Amino acid sequence: MRFKTVSGYSLLAYFNQACNVIINLFFIRILSLPLLGEVALAKVWMQLMDYSHLGFRFALDRYVPVWEKERSEHLLWLCLVVTSAVSTVIISTALVFTDNPLLMGTFVVWGYCVSVATILKNYYRASGDNNRMLYTYAISSTLPIAVQATTVILFGFKWFLFLTVATYFIATAYLFSDKKIVSSVRNIDWKSTIQNVRSSALYLLLNSIVIFLSFSVDRLMLSHFSGKTVLGEYSVVLFGFSLLLIVPSTLAEFVFPKIVRKAADTGKIYFPREIVALLVPTIIAVFVAWMVIPVAIPVLTKYANLTGLMQLVTVGIIPYAVTPILFHVMSARDMRPQLLMAACLTLIFYSAILAWGGKYATHILEFFTAARAGYGYLLLLMYCLFLIPHRQTTQS
Repeated sequence: MRFKTVSGYSLLAYFNQACNVIINLFFIRILSLPLLGEVALAKVWMQLMDYSHLGFRFALDRYVPVWEKERSEHLLWLCLVVTSAVSTVIISTALVFTDNPLLMGTFVVWGYCVSVATILKNYYRASGDNNRMLYTYAISSTLPIAVQATTVILFGFKWFLFLTVATYFIATAYLFSDKKIVSSVRNIDWKSTIQNVRSSALYLLLNSIVIFLSFSVDRLMLSHFSGKTVLGEYSVVLFGFSLLLIVPSTLAEFVFPKIVRKAADTGKIYFPREIVALLVPTIIAVFVAWMVIPVAIPVLTKYANLTGLMQLVTVGIIPYAVTPILFHVMSARDMRPQLLMAACLTLIFYSAILAWGGKYATHILEFFTAARAGYGYLLLLMYCLFLIPHRQTTQS
């Protein structure tokens, strides 16, 4: 990507994150701990919507950089159709199993709109159309979250729920008013497209489900062992973690098409320059957050007692500067079974640790926080263990 594109995308991403800070701080200030717990569970369902593509969205990252335009457009529409169908099922199920349909309905519809917009953004990014990628990101993410932040400040939580649904629906509909998007749906060979990507999509789907469970199992277990009040405190603790995660995630988007092409064409596995380019800003961001949290949280919220835990969990961000690169390398090298195995083993170990802590830990909130901080390091270790023998095989 050119410097102008990188700068523009970074500015949008960090503006979005600033709005996220405002929204979450107001949630922490105005919502009770039980309601914060309900929001945390609604976010689990919202995150589940991000996997409604059944793995085909990950196939965009793998194949669009190396496929011709027509085949890539067919894959794009396959992703959109599958996402819409599966999302309908998820939304219906979520509304059945909730005591707060307004809250749950807002978050799952929000999740669907974000999923569709992410598919479009990733398609443009993978195909090298950086201007349309930026445009899509601005319309689908920056504009709605600015409305959300303004609404929660001026009008409160209920209006936030209503305008969230309205704004994201309008933004998503506007993206589909583009004639180029609509015209590309003609003459799609659905059968051939599915056959070309179904194997890789299946493995990537299963891997994404396992990763989703890994990011949700702590909240589900904590709700089971300690109730929604402690879960609400845990959501406050994860506030800084969620904000910092955007740093390595955003930077990884700039380097992944190059990594996919090189790994697929030349068999290259390790990318030290790209890892350093992600690792240094991530460590700096963690250091800054570590220094700011003890000063800002007591002033902006009533949870000064949680600042130590918030500092602790931010250290868990560092491995996410490396794992996205290794993920794309393993995917491009058709190591999807190994990706799935690494994710499964990590989930098993992580879940066992949480289950033990839920039963025997004296300070359960502290234990779950430390476990979340360690999860990324465990996943990174698993990726490396599976890459080492593959590197030796490739060199021989």
